This record gives sequence, structure tokens and C-alpha cells, in this order.
Amino acid sequence: MPEAVWHQSGLDPYRKSRLTTLAIQGQGWFSKVLKPSSGFQLMLLSILLWGANYGRLINTPPSPKINVEKVALSGEEIKLTLSLKDERYHYRGFLPLQFRLAGPQGTVISRFPESVKIPDTDRDLRFGLPKSAEETRLEVKFISSKDAADTKQLQDLYLWYAGTKVALLDMNKAVMRN
Repeated sequence: MPEAVWHQSGLDPYRKSRLTTLAIQGQGWFSKVLKPSSGFQLMLLSILLWGANYGRLINTPPSPKINVEKVALSGEEIKLTLSLKDERYHYRGFLPLQFRLAGPQGTVISRFPESVKIPDTDRDLRFGLPKSAEETRLEVKFISSKDAADTKQLQDLYLWYAGTKVALLDMNKAVMRN
């Protein structure tokens, strides 16, 4: 019906209310999505997508190039001096907290770093690095379940980032401190 007829009949308020009701009712597909079974299926799909994305994230190597410059052992403490360079992403999304020391198959020696800092500073950088394209040196301190003598004998100790091996630590060149 034309709008003028609705207006002449005095049915404008009814027409507006009816159009609002129809808009709220929506399409058939929308009411199907709101059913509990569809909601459960969408929840399962979202959990599967989240799991797949998380698996991809864990197995993606870190964006910075990482070199181990020095390994120092003292008691149960393992201190690594690393040089990092990330010209492309400027350390965006890079979390040093995801470093760990483990064997070739992922057998954990130290689950996460106790501290991560730039030499001669006290700022803790475990949760992110300042954005920069410059090369950055880091001192990463781990606490191990083994003492220094036992750790030095490990010839297959790796630095891992999330689920990716980053570097084999050369324990023959490790410095022992008291």
C-alpha cells in the first residue's frame, strides 16, 4: 500500500510498529542460528578454529634473527647473552617470556626465563621489547633443575621459542662462575 493511504487512514503508528516487529523477527536463518543446537555447533567450530590458530602460532618461528653470543653457568643459574635483530617487524608481538631451555625433543630444563633485560639496565623485558629496527642485546637468565657442572655436560641443550628450536647452545664454550 502506498504511504499516502496509510497516512489518510490514520494507521501510521500501526505501520511503524509493524515494520519494527518485522525487523526484529528477522530472517529465517537468523532464528535458526539462535537455536541451542546451532549455538553448540558454532561453539565447537570456534573452538576448533581457535585450536588450529593456536597450534600455528606456537609452531611459527620468531621473527627476529637470534644469535647466542655467550653462555654463563653459576649454580643453578644459566645466563645467556643474545643478539637479536628484527628489521621487518621491529619486535612487534615478540615475547621473550616464551623462551625456554630444552633438549632436542622438547624435554624441559628450564620452562621460562627468570629475567630478560638489556645489559646494564634493570628494566624487565620478559613481556615485550621496545620497538626498534636496531640490533638488540639481551641477557636472559634461567633457573635450571640441574647444577652448573651437570648443565655443562649437556651437549644437546637448545634455546626454544614457543614450539620452535632457535639455537643449539655450545656448552663447551660455556663460562663457569662461582
